Amino acid sequence: MKYAEVEAPHQIRIKEIRTPIPGAHEVLVRVSLCGIDWPTFKHVINGEDTTYPANGFNNLNLAHEASGEIVSIGQEVKHFKVGDRVTYFGPGFQEYAVVKADYCCRIPNGLEYLELLGEPMAVMYHSAERCQPNPRKTIVVFGAGYMGLGIIHFLTRLGVQTIIAVETNAYRLHLAGEMGASLLVNPSSQDPIEKILSYTNNKGADLAIEATGSDQVLNRIELAVRTGGDIVIHGWFGGERKIRLDKWHAKDLTVSFAHPAPAEIYGKLIEKAGRMVAEGKIDLTSLVTHQVPFNEIENLEAIIKGSDNYLKGVVIL
Repeated sequence: MKYAEVEAPHQIRIKEIRTPIPGAHEVLVRVSLCGIDWPTFKHVINGEDTTYPANGFNNLNLAHEASGEIVSIGQEVKHFKVGDRVTYFGPGFQEYAVVKADYCCRIPNGLEYLELLGEPMAVMYHSAERCQPNPRKTIVVFGAGYMGLGIIHFLTRLGVQTIIAVETNAYRLHLAGEMGASLLVNPSSQDPIEKILSYTNNKGADLAIEATGSDQVLNRIELAVRTGGDIVIHGWFGGERKIRLDKWHAKDLTVSFAHPAPAEIYGKLIEKAGRMVAEGKIDLTSLVTHQVPFNEIENLEAIIKGSDNYLKGVVIL
């Protein structure tokens, strides 16, 4: 089988290896597509905290948003069968992948692979659910990339009626409105904290979601939240950070993180997100801006960096 490998910084190559055999609690999937998680892929391609060669067998940061058809199952796998279409948390820049059965979810009948990108949509759902959504809450989402937009969409479908989106990119901010945000704030032209306070009668939002991974946002986010409110940190922050916790403490804030753990819960989260997709409540296909054939994966970095409107990409096998 063929698979992608990063040999050194900015060098992706297609290699060949014998097709793996699933263990007792695993399935073998013929991969059809895999989402591109650009923030984590960028770490691998730039050589940040990465050992080379990096591939799907030793580094899931390369790719982990895949879907395909089960072609073989381990002897202890009872809830899947050969021929099932699944989406899963696991390697995807390769023709076949061995995946733990608990990391998989069956794709509902009638849905295309592109309609249910399981891993990222599970994370979106997890973050939205962490907010304990209800119609009375005012929630501000900092960042309207693919994940932030998806969180906004899930929040609206889970009953939140007032969502403030904060984003510097005008095109993405427009999409936030289409996804359900009721107030759009561009920090390039207005102070987001002033705008949020004005909109909430100087109280602040009930909850703020950090979905940028930006220190600049993290260091001011408490100003957007009312006393006794909540902060959900969705964005990924690698390494050490210095935070003035006394400011959070003085406002009696509840701070939580929203990354699915342990990984065994991915299957259940994907199932919940998939049910909403199947019911017609969630549709994020319009956010997929790039579809890259696997045989062009060696140029993946250049394709993404060369695009002015990149939002979400998938590799098609």
